[in-house]
Amino acid sequence: MPLLRGETTRRIPGLGCAFGCLTGLLLGVLLTVAVSLMAARAIPVISQPTAGDAAVTVVVEEDYLNSEAAKKINGAYPTGIDGLTLTNLQLDSNVNNRLDMHADFRVDAGFINFDVNAGISNRISTQDGHMVMTMVGAPQLGDLNVPIDMLPFNLEDKIKSAVDYVNNNLIIEELNQTLAANLAGSNLDLDTVSTSPTALTLRLKQK
Repeated sequence: MPLLRGETTRRIPGLGCAFGCLTGLLLGVLLTVAVSLMAARAIPVISQPTAGDAAVTVVVEEDYLNSEAAKKINGAYPTGIDGLTLTNLQLDSNVNNRLDMHADFRVDAGFINFDVNAGISNRISTQDGHMVMTMVGAPQLGDLNVPIDMLPFNLEDKIKSAVDYVNNNLIIEELNQTLAANLAGSNLDLDTVSTSPTALTLRLKQK
């Protein structure tokens, strides 16, 4: 598992599985943290930051998020919506707190079965110390190989509901649970989240 940005690094064995891990070493004013979205382990904070100052900056690379998401999906992830299975997901971090997605779905509608892709615009932010992600606008569906009026349901509505489920259960809920598990017993709390074209950055502050 690759360690992320910082002045010094340390590898801690035994990390991997679930949808996230967060660990690191605070030296001076910068804590180098290794993050995956698939496990949980407590953060060993060994020095205290000045009250009111940023204590920890966690940088999660887009490529790593996509790698771990692919492991979780494993070619078929239930979306909670009947007849709709997520088969692939590509996260695309952008500026202005955008964490967009390109998602591929398998649609099983009785005698009609086909694949469809969708482009989704998402905005990620923090609320009460937790990350939240909301879809902006409607999913942009790719070309379909079946007439949409043959479907016994509104495909766009189904995709929208599936995206809400994926946002809240595959990405945000797992990441929040991982973060909470790692921060338990520490004096750190999530302050803000921001994005760049290549990474997601979590800013933690002293409580």
